Amino acid sequence: MAKKREQPRTQQADAPPLKVFVSSTYLDNVQRRRLVQDVIIQAGMIPHAMEFWPAQEREPQDLSLDYVREADLFVGILGWRFGWTPDGGTKSITEMEYDEAGEVGVERLMFEIERGAVDPDKDFDDGPDKYDKQKLLEAFKRRVQRDVHPQWFNAETLTGRVATALHNHLAKLRGGEAAEPEPQRPTPAFDQQLAVFLDQLARRHDALSLAGFSKRVRVEMRLQDLYVPMRVMLNTRLEDDEFGSGREADEKLRHSDRHDDLNLVQALELLKVTATTDDRRHRGIVVLGDPGSGKTTHLRRVVFSMVRGEERLHLPADMVPVFLPLRALKAEDTTLRKFFLRFLTEEDDDNDPDIAEGFAKSLWKRGNLLLLVDGLDEVPEERRAEIRKWIEDAARKRDDLVCVVTCRYAGYKQKARLGGGFLELHLRPLTNESAERFIHNWYRVVETTFAQDVSAARKRAVQRAEDLVERLRLPDFRASRVYEMIRNPLLLTAVCLVHRDRGRDLPDRRADLYLECVRVLLELWRDAAGLAVTFPEKEARPVLRRIALSMQEQKLARAPARVLREIVETAFRDTGSATVDGDTFLCAIRDESGLLTGWSGDEYGFMHLGFQEFLAAEEIRERALAAAVARDDAAYEAVLRELAAHFDDSWWHEVILLVLSIDGQSLFAPLLREVVAGQAWLGQDEFVDQCLGDAFEFDPAPFVELLEDETVDAERRRAAARALRSHDPERFEQIVVERWIESEIRSAGTVGSPALRATTLSPRGGIELVAIAGGTFTMGSPETERQRDDDEDPHRVVVPEFQLASFAVTNEQYGRYLAENPDAEEPEYWADKRFNQPNQPVVGVSWDEARAFCAWAGLRLPSEAEWEYACRAGTTTPFWFGETITTRQVNFDGRFPYAGGEKGGYRQRTVPVGSLPPNGYGLYEMHGNVWEWCEDTWHKSYDGAPCDGSAWVNVGAAYRVMRGGGWFEAAGGCRSACRGKNQSGFRGYSTGFRPARS
Repeated sequence: MAKKREQPRTQQADAPPLKVFVSSTYLDNVQRRRLVQDVIIQAGMIPHAMEFWPAQEREPQDLSLDYVREADLFVGILGWRFGWTPDGGTKSITEMEYDEAGEVGVERLMFEIERGAVDPDKDFDDGPDKYDKQKLLEAFKRRVQRDVHPQWFNAETLTGRVATALHNHLAKLRGGEAAEPEPQRPTPAFDQQLAVFLDQLARRHDALSLAGFSKRVRVEMRLQDLYVPMRVMLNTRLEDDEFGSGREADEKLRHSDRHDDLNLVQALELLKVTATTDDRRHRGIVVLGDPGSGKTTHLRRVVFSMVRGEERLHLPADMVPVFLPLRALKAEDTTLRKFFLRFLTEEDDDNDPDIAEGFAKSLWKRGNLLLLVDGLDEVPEERRAEIRKWIEDAARKRDDLVCVVTCRYAGYKQKARLGGGFLELHLRPLTNESAERFIHNWYRVVETTFAQDVSAARKRAVQRAEDLVERLRLPDFRASRVYEMIRNPLLLTAVCLVHRDRGRDLPDRRADLYLECVRVLLELWRDAAGLAVTFPEKEARPVLRRIALSMQEQKLARAPARVLREIVETAFRDTGSATVDGDTFLCAIRDESGLLTGWSGDEYGFMHLGFQEFLAAEEIRERALAAAVARDDAAYEAVLRELAAHFDDSWWHEVILLVLSIDGQSLFAPLLREVVAGQAWLGQDEFVDQCLGDAFEFDPAPFVELLEDETVDAERRRAAARALRSHDPERFEQIVVERWIESEIRSAGTVGSPALRATTLSPRGGIELVAIAGGTFTMGSPETERQRDDDEDPHRVVVPEFQLASFAVTNEQYGRYLAENPDAEEPEYWADKRFNQPNQPVVGVSWDEARAFCAWAGLRLPSEAEWEYACRAGTTTPFWFGETITTRQVNFDGRFPYAGGEKGGYRQRTVPVGSLPPNGYGLYEMHGNVWEWCEDTWHKSYDGAPCDGSAWVNVGAAYRVMRGGGWFEAAGGCRSACRGKNQSGFRGYSTGFRPARS
């Protein structure tokens, strides 16, 4: 090997041009190599690399390494391919060239493609070992990141990044510095304005306003007094990740060396950005969460922490945070810079507008900014892609900007998603401990703020907080779906509000809780305090409903006062009330209840989008019911038809759920008839299931009618079958037997039900069990089966007769267990909306907890042999379906099919039990959906395994067997013979169980 150079070569003005070796994989980088070679030539250097392999006695890699040793500079381009590996080794030729350059002292400039969408079939190496090569490539990339800090590129930025790097390299060799603009020195006047700006920023964001308690408007609670750390899941942006709703983040974190319980301040440390370098891996953060989950609170905490220095951040010491709420966006804002300048100028009410505008321009020009962009989902859907591009462009072009963007899951779809270079953080629900701490903090501030006897108020706060905590611990409440409400900071605030001011049992539905909170805010708290109410709740609520629906229809989170003023005055005229000035009403609601928030004096929005959605839902119900009372069928149908048309629009999803869940005369059947008559609901299985689960009253009629109508197309009938089978299995069975339509449904590969199978119920818990006849089968897989593992050696097993549950245990069934066992811990994801619908399989349950449930129900876990015997149902193929599967049959990651099977979608969550076809024994979802615990301890092979179908158990073993695969698995991980393992205490988000009985 050549001797390492003692010093790098220098470049004098009259010296020959530098030789630049260009290294990359070839097939995916042909065009990139040409572009880079053109840049090298334009920089006055010579491209120096082997583009073709001549026929010589020496090996091609030896010739290539000679070129590296002769070069003055090394430029490497890393895409998605690992490339050719000489002589079957573990290093690609690209990696060998990189190492040789390091050995001989040739400076290495590396450029790595940004992390973003990738097609494995197009972008990865060809062949069956493509994923093994990806692992080697990732290891190589991590080493490069440690060694030389590569620059990130995309299709638009590669040539610019290479040109700049070459220019700076030349400048350094010639004894100069890289040509960079001289930073602008701020003036003393600017320094003074900046100090005032930061002080005002801290004042604006160091308190949370709790409406409904002070003598005028609200209790100003210090953020630090109320704030409880919220858990954040980090997505490391691996190339196969698609986290539109954060479906896989938990699983990725479990295999990551990064801590998942972060707050946003800690997460910012992961960026490790500086104001001067262009080699950072990430340009910013996206924070995703449900409505009211604390996204904005996280941003406000960052602002306060940076300005007041309460926490150390790995950000430049003079970086300035700027809070930019996207609900303040206006039509004239056409770039991020314009929005920044206008918002800061208008927000600074205390200064002369000309001065404020000048300061905003200077601040933008100065740079080194942390832009906290709040509420991407509050921008109309048609503008989200535009805003996304603003943020990406600014982050790419300005190395001194770091962006943090918040968004609801529902608003972060398709074109709204920020590209590679942005970390994704997913807010998880509050833990029991943090929820209880929140309740105590809330009561302490509320009770002591205006108390004359502070000591007595503190005691009262503790007593009331403990009373609420005890109520929330009651088995009936803990087992109900409303329990998820206490995991959401906004709804938990509503729970506290209602508990304090109503002194009654808490509502058990989300819509009822919103209603109670609206009533408390509008009138009851002021009445209890002996304060005047300008507009009683009975007058104010109908008007606010009109406002909410109007804003919802226009997809607005805030609206001009002049528009709302007209709505208010029209509403009062329609009711025959005395003339009311619209401004008076808006100001009164803003000042007395806080339900409306004023923006710059000429715009208003609801204190939270959830209240707008609830009041809009109420208005829709009122209009429909009023038309029904008047027997105006045309108006009644028009209201429901218009709402049904929004079924596939995420902006309307919460409104639709609330319409269905509000107590009183049910609109379920008439609304769902309108829904299923159209096309918008097709492909919306998850939302359909959520509607059925949240409904105040479920009526199967719309789905029954669709199933019984033979003129309806097959796709809509199959969707109706899925919905009915999930939420009314008895009615579904009746239709199957009476109408004999099961054969059509089953032939479509969507859902079915063995009509006359022998079933019994468990002694407790309502578990339906199928009788499995005994028999002999070959357990394991043949050596010819694709993707098999070494622990699947085939062997004959005799299985006695037993019973196995038709379905994995559901959340509803597990809730009954929790209600009867107060000391049992709720599952890990009990409050997670992705997994907690009544008919979804329970997940986040350990092996020990699954056994405890089975014992309570009078059942047991199946042995591993029983499980595979039942799964196969007499078949010998990799799946009971045959040689391969589709996503119409199994819930798995359809991007990764098996044995040439067709690709499909990726649901990224569990489906309700009974949604997919049963096997020949009448067992549903044996492949995919959730991994299922078995009784056996883990053994790495079947050597010594019992042949009588019993469980193979070693006392004290830490690992237990899991079977079936999960919703996030590739198809091969769902095979009948595939075995999984985990520690008995593991509580994964794809881990459930299916009981058995001898």
